[in-house]
Amino acid sequence: MAAVLYTIGHSNYVFEDFTALLAQQQIEVVVDVRSNPYSRYATYFTGSALKPLLHAAGYKYLFLGKEIGGKPTDPRFLDEEGYVDYALVAQSDIFQGGMNRLEKGIQKYRVAAMCGEENPAGCHRRNLIAKEATSRGIEVIHIRKGGILHTEEDLLLEENGPPPEATQLTLFG
Repeated sequence: MAAVLYTIGHSNYVFEDFTALLAQQQIEVVVDVRSNPYSRYATYFTGSALKPLLHAAGYKYLFLGKEIGGKPTDPRFLDEEGYVDYALVAQSDIFQGGMNRLEKGIQKYRVAAMCGEENPAGCHRRNLIAKEATSRGIEVIHIRKGGILHTEEDLLLEENGPPPEATQLTLFG
């Protein structure tokens, strides 16, 4: 059986709705991948509040934002315009160590990597973590609003369309 990593963005969900999405996928561990585990609008998603809430709801909580978060504080990971360069982050020892830990965890548990954004398209959990996970042979499934699941392959097809070899010419349009 292939290793699977789920991802989810907490957005502004009511906590019970968030845990219902986790329950639908039988998630056991929520790995917080936010560099700064803070939410201004849904304060129960702030790390210090979230951990006991998840524990009370029957989930394990692990913070890996320092290792695989999308906003590292080290300036060597910034491009000349001051934006985070995910390619540089992905090559770092700390990121690779965090990914190793995450990969080890998904061998034992059903894990959801959690960030703030509901849509994974512009989020580092897709553009950094899922990219690395996929390169390691891990299947990535994004949990979306309403319990809709998108695989990484689904999102790539949505963005790029089918590969040329997958399209068939029709003779009788």
